[in-house]
Amino acid sequence: MRHPRAHSLLKLLTGLAQAALNACQLIVASAIPTATVTPIQSAYVTAGTPVNFTITVKDNDSSGCAPITFNLSDTLPSGWTGIWNTSGLSMSPGASATATLSVTSPAGTLDGFYNVAMSATRSNSYVTASAAATYVISTPAPVSISVSTNQPSYSSGQTVAIAVSALSGTSP
Repeated sequence: MRHPRAHSLLKLLTGLAQAALNACQLIVASAIPTATVTPIQSAYVTAGTPVNFTITVKDNDSSGCAPITFNLSDTLPSGWTGIWNTSGLSMSPGASATATLSVTSPAGTLDGFYNVAMSATRSNSYVTASAAATYVISTPAPVSISVSTNQPSYSSGQTVAIAVSALSGTSP
């Protein structure tokens, strides 16, 4: 048989649990997660080369809050591809987690510095942590080397004059 006050006690505990959850949700609004990315700038690569960027997200919620999942997204130049190694990061308050985004530019993309934006959004709200990096495309100039001598054949003991020319693009 149930104690006559058990229902009242259960109702009180349920109310307290809901109040704690509401308090945590209020704290979450001010506990903005943080994000960092590495590398900040890629090495110089040719167009079409995949580059990996790693985002580290920290859940800055207080220890009384429930674990949360952050959904990952990216903003890339039109026509580029980005592939995440995971769709989301689940973590406890105060913890950090990482994910990797592999970014590939289309072949033929012009040399330049291109923005790669990454975001982690709390699954239960619109609170987002963002970080950005730079994907650098630099097409190396063609290199040509030529070697010549001052005559087509030589006798034994004769001095050979050799000329070497190296060009990077049109520059020596």
